[in-house]
Amino acid sequence: MFRAARASDFEDVMRLYRQLHPDDPVVHDGSDAAVFDQILQAPALHLFVLEVNGSVVATTYLNVIPNITRSASPYAVIENVVVEESLRGTGLGKEIMSATLDVAWEGRCYKAMLMTSSSKPATHAFYKACGFSADEKTAYVARPSWSRVLLTPTRHIRQALSSALIARSRPVRDRRIGHRGFAPMRPAIVPPSVRENTIRQNAIGRHRCIDQQRSGRTCCL
Repeated sequence: MFRAARASDFEDVMRLYRQLHPDDPVVHDGSDAAVFDQILQAPALHLFVLEVNGSVVATTYLNVIPNITRSASPYAVIENVVVEESLRGTGLGKEIMSATLDVAWEGRCYKAMLMTSSSKPATHAFYKACGFSADEKTAYVARPSWSRVLLTPTRHIRQALSSALIARSRPVRDRRIGHRGFAPMRPAIVPPSVRENTIRQNAIGRHRCIDQQRSGRTCCL
């Protein structure tokens, strides 16, 4: 059953999100639950789940953006598309994506866009099968200027920052009218815990590098 997420779905949605971004830092202050509730209360934000036999097995996040151009028609951005790992390839992804697009069309959106950082052929084949095009626009990445001075000596921090900083746009085609468009850049916020941990690791790495240089060893940074 395709439906809007409810407050009681928080743990199930987070379980799926951990499959999507397994290296995301764990939030301990309850801010994730607060944002979840904020999304549920916002009329233009739609967090959907697909339920099978009483279990949440997939989710999508539809953002409907008000727009002045195109006869004041809104457009849609779809994020955080996840299907339970053990059930991928069974058609559940196409089912929830089709239902999500139907909501966008019912809301008068003249196009829907999504972004993916995956390089897996199966992922791109899936989105193409859902009606999206990947060859109409070029994606660009923007980073805050302060991010350029942060070094990330560990894989965990590097991937966490990558998830938090990158703003992408991916090409898609409107299934109804064939309009070509691309997603606007969206600012992102680096969680304080990630930023502080990165700065701390950066300082440790610098001291280690200086010690190695003094002892005649090769610096690892």
